[in-house]
Amino acid sequence: MLLIKIIIVESVIYILFFQIFGLARVKTNAMMPNINGGDLAFFYHLDNKFEIDDVVTYFNGDSRLYSRVIAKGGDSVEIKDGLIYVNNYPIDSVKNFSGELTGQDRVRYPYTVPNDEVFVINDNRDEKIDSRNLGSIKIKDLDGKVISIIRTRGL
Repeated sequence: MLLIKIIIVESVIYILFFQIFGLARVKTNAMMPNINGGDLAFFYHLDNKFEIDDVVTYFNGDSRLYSRVIAKGGDSVEIKDGLIYVNNYPIDSVKNFSGELTGQDRVRYPYTVPNDEVFVINDNRDEKIDSRNLGSIKIKDLDGKVISIIRTRGL
């Protein structure tokens, strides 16, 4: 009887923390100042309705990345004069990154986001491993929506 209770408790914990929710340590400063390297991100796996400004997690190879959704299917994204424009409206009020593109960037602007995909960008604009380099991300490839951050400074 005790063994059955242990198996049930372990099954519930597994379902909650590996199928419904996730918890992972952020390894980069790509989302600074909002999420810092070393913070713990708590995210929800089951949501597939992502809105503008949601912070999402996804994989690039074996690396878990975190970025902010700035455009959805059908939206137009353009980078010019160091500013990012979505549907011809600037999303950044100040010029806060170089806006320079490298030969590794796959995206050519203006870029129209395909349906069932999102265009994500890092809060730390100089960290370019996001849709500027990877292209838009298929919604089915997103691992979840970040719902909380646990700061770990001093722990």
